[in-house]
Amino acid sequence: YFIEIDVIPLTRNGKVDGSALPSPVVKGRGDYILPRGSIEKKVAAIWAEVLGVNREIIGIDSNFFELGGHSLKATVVVLKIHRELEVKLPLEEFFNKPFIREIARYIERALGEKFEHIEGAEKKAYYPLSPGQKRLYIQQQKVKDNISYHIPFASTWEPDMDVKRFEAAIKRLIERHESLCTSFRLVDGEPVQVIHDVVPFAIEHIEKKSAGTGSGEEEENLEELLNDFIRPFDLSRAPLFRVGIIAAKGGEKILIIDIHHIITDGTSQEILKQELKELYRGEELPPLRIQYKDFTEWQNMWLAPGRIEKQEKFWLDEFPGEIPLLNLPLNFPRPSRLYFEGSSLGFLLDKRETEILREMALSEGVTMFMALLSIYYLFLSKLSRNEDIIVGTAVSSRRHEDLQKVIGFFVNTLALRNFPRGENTFKEFLHEVKERTLKAFENQDYPLETLVDKLAVNRVPNRNPLFDVMFALQNFNAELLDTAAVEGGDRYIRTVPIKHARTSKFDLLLIAAEGKHQLIFTLEYNMKLFLGKTVERFVKYFKEIVTSVCDNIHRGIRLKDIKISHDFYNKKIDNPQIDFGF
Repeated sequence: YFIEIDVIPLTRNGKVDGSALPSPVVKGRGDYILPRGSIEKKVAAIWAEVLGVNREIIGIDSNFFELGGHSLKATVVVLKIHRELEVKLPLEEFFNKPFIREIARYIERALGEKFEHIEGAEKKAYYPLSPGQKRLYIQQQKVKDNISYHIPFASTWEPDMDVKRFEAAIKRLIERHESLCTSFRLVDGEPVQVIHDVVPFAIEHIEKKSAGTGSGEEEENLEELLNDFIRPFDLSRAPLFRVGIIAAKGGEKILIIDIHHIITDGTSQEILKQELKELYRGEELPPLRIQYKDFTEWQNMWLAPGRIEKQEKFWLDEFPGEIPLLNLPLNFPRPSRLYFEGSSLGFLLDKRETEILREMALSEGVTMFMALLSIYYLFLSKLSRNEDIIVGTAVSSRRHEDLQKVIGFFVNTLALRNFPRGENTFKEFLHEVKERTLKAFENQDYPLETLVDKLAVNRVPNRNPLFDVMFALQNFNAELLDTAAVEGGDRYIRTVPIKHARTSKFDLLLIAAEGKHQLIFTLEYNMKLFLGKTVERFVKYFKEIVTSVCDNIHRGIRLKDIKISHDFYNKKIDNPQIDFGF
């Protein structure tokens, strides 16, 4: 999108002053036209709410993804459209035509589908688990001291933090969300969740003079304190989270929260942080209409046999025969069972390549998730010489508007199968990934655990069923928690990074996050399979693929012509359990 200006503003050094350039009012195709009819206006209002932008900048031909949208926000828009306009808009339709004009046309022609609230469950001694919770429970019982399903968070607070007021806010949060009062046990051999009226809670106070946020030894001591705080939970005892305050050097306080994944997810963490701030300020929060247990009762009824036959057929058709096995080149023989000892390596893409990928995603009508996932498939294909690869990815199962403010485990994992054939161009493969991903998202309610059972996958103790590699693109805003409204000043709560990479649930997990100017990555790996220096080479190969894609994006380059410095297509590897010269 271009804006014509009379003079390009310059800095005193003669360079373009980007901060003085005018911001584009609207990004999109064609002329800017305000929403006209009632449907267009309602959809525009929903967009503005979800995107956090001024409604006046949204025209009927504005592109949702150019305005800052992504897959998670698109899902929220679809849910709100269902609630307010009583029409179910398919995600695939939204992604293919992400414009107010086109969405309004679809709604006008579509058959209405009445929005129904999730009803509260009757009070019982215990409640069923969601399929995802059941999977986590079983995994946790296999290795009880496993901390790979913990989600920790740490941040610095100002020295004058009112600890008593903060503890009172935490207790109000516990009273508000039943997930924070939940434990798990077996009844007749089946895991169930128990909601407790009261749970014991106290902040752990950690005193250590050497703890601080500086460099060198103090930083190492802080990291040690943070990691020592993360210790196994007993799932039969609530609450399944703990809060600690470390008295750092200079009076600064470091808040750390450790919570088990079985009662939370990424969106829940954002809800927890936001509501904790509001309760600390003394604000009154609107009551919650439903709780997580109500969701599990509703979901288990919705997933009853015969209710989701269409989704079941889709997934069974995805895996009609033998399940492909991804054999990556390992440094060590695969152990006889799964171990969760892991580490990770972080890296960045430069600004140029980040911008090229963003422009490519917009011009090709794909999301950044799809673009990076395509590159990840190509990377795995180069390492393994496979052209039939399954990658796992987690999606939010908050597929109902009533669930948007509830804390709990709303996650399903999708097994995405794609075919990075060497003869395809990268753009052809990118659009294949887009098409298959959208279809998978449209059928995302079918639980992975049910699919594994239906496929009768041969479970072996040293591999995960269906896939051993994962990909995730994080969209959560965890960098800064603004507390200006708390104190009336410009101070803030600063996130403290926790090097919580002592675990890995998969062979490889690539996590991407979009910074303002750069893409940020973490490659998590299993230390029982790979050496650190091997993973450093993997990162080098991934970057080489990105560079090749960016340099040849308009040249129709074939996948087989995208090279890495160690060519696994042309160098035979008889035994993958080798160092291969790294």
